[in-house]
This record gives sequence, structure tokens and C-alpha cells, in this order.
Amino acid sequence: KRWRRDRASTTFPAPWLVFDLPAGVVRDSAGAVLGKIGQVRVATEMQLASSSKMLVAYSPSKVVIARGTPFGDSVADFERALKSRGIGA
Repeated sequence: KRWRRDRASTTFPAPWLVFDLPAGVVRDSAGAVLGKIGQVRVATEMQLASSSKMLVAYSPSKVVIARGTPFGDSVADFERALKSRGIGA
């Protein structure tokens, strides 16, 4: 029971990028609007000193939103999820 209580009380850090679909905008961690979702471009780029890709969003500044690893952790599923909602398509 203690484990369950401790797990339930865990707080998570604030997100550094929020896709506010109802408002149609992208926000930073403070809630400030960075741009319209229709203006966001999502792309994969190679990470320096790694053979893995990272997923970035340009809105208009570059924000890294996911990093893959050389151990099979890919950003492809995350990229597909965003594009299925019309983000960066």
C-alpha cells in the first residue's frame, strides 16, 4: 500500500511544449503562445555524437521534443501521433 500511495503522490515536471489543440496554438512551459499549430513544422534530425534521431518542432524557433537512442528507442511513433492530429503535417 505504501508503494501505491508514494506512486500516486508523484508529481511530474511541467511540459516544455504544449500543443493546445482547442486553441490551435503551441505554448511554452509558461503558457506563452509560440505560434499557431498550422505554422508548426515537425522534422527528424540526427543528434550530434549519436547515431540516433531526435524529433524537433519549429514554431518558429527550434524545440527538441523527443530524442531516440541507439538501443531501438525511435521517435517515429511520436512523429506519427503528432502528424495524425494535423501537427507538422
